[in-house]
Amino acid sequence: YNISATTLAIAEVLLTRFADEQAAMLEEALELRSRLRDILSRVPGGEVLPTGANLMLLRIKPNEDAPRLWSHLQDRGVWVKNVSGTPALAGCLRVSLGTAAELDRLEAALEAWSA
Repeated sequence: YNISATTLAIAEVLLTRFADEQAAMLEEALELRSRLRDILSRVPGGEVLPTGANLMLLRIKPNEDAPRLWSHLQDRGVWVKNVSGTPALAGCLRVSLGTAAELDRLEAALEAWSA
């Protein structure tokens, strides 16, 4: 995208002046992503697909369990995206990285699913 010289100057200041804060935010995001992977890897019949992003795909076997798990999570206030209707993503839920409290809620909801 084209950006103005003013926008570029502001970005440069932010990226240089607040580098320590950005590094801390990145470290926290990486720790939360690792925790999310750990939580999702405990889902029975689940496979966490590789990612370098702030979201993960969880493939559930059998595939028809994905909509049921999605509904179970919705009922517990955990919002994930059911992408299982997309042919290449059959049985998948997309889970975005959240805060530590949101991951706690996801973890509790998945433990109830597994019980």
